[in-house]
Amino acid sequence: EKAATNLRKLGNSTPLVSVEGTTTVSNERRGGKDVLNRTLRGLQNCLDAKLLTGVATSLCKTNIDDLLSTSWLNKLIDMGVHYTWYHTYRPVGPKISPELALTPEQISQVRRFVVEQRARSPIAIVDAYYDHNGKALCPMATGISHHIGPTGGIEPCPIIQFATDTVRTDRDGGVG
Repeated sequence: EKAATNLRKLGNSTPLVSVEGTTTVSNERRGGKDVLNRTLRGLQNCLDAKLLTGVATSLCKTNIDDLLSTSWLNKLIDMGVHYTWYHTYRPVGPKISPELALTPEQISQVRRFVVEQRARSPIAIVDAYYDHNGKALCPMATGISHHIGPTGGIEPCPIIQFATDTVRTDRDGGVG
C-alpha cells in the first residue's frame, strides 16, 4: 500500500505488475511461496491508489493456456486493470529453462489472440514484439520501455532483464 501511495504522489508512474499464472506456476517461476496471492494483493493496492496499472505476462508452456484466454482478460477487466502486456518466455540468463519456450505455432497463437482481443476487449493490450503494422520490433532497441526489477535494478528490457543502475539508494540498502 505504501509503495502504491508513493507512486500515486509521483503522478507519472504506471506500474506493470508481472503475473506468471497459477499458484504453482507463479511459485516455480519466481522461486517463492504464495507468490500469486502476494502479487494480486500488490496489483490491487495499485488499483486502489488509482494508478494507471497494467499486468505483464511472460507466456510459456506452463501458463499459456491459463493466461492467453478471454477469461483471464475478463478477470483483469473486472479488477479495473487498464492494460496488459504479453511477452513470450525467452530462455536466457543463468537459470534457463528451454523446455518452457513456446513453439512457433504457439507464438503465432499469441499474435492472433492479441490482434483479435484488441478489437473485442475493453482493455489496452500491448504486444511486446510487434508494432501497429505487425512488424517485429524490440522494445529495448526502440526505447519504448524499461523495467524496475525486484532488486531495484533499472533494466532497459522487461523481457531480457539485466541492469547496471538501480533505483535504490545507500539508505535503502542499494548501491545508489
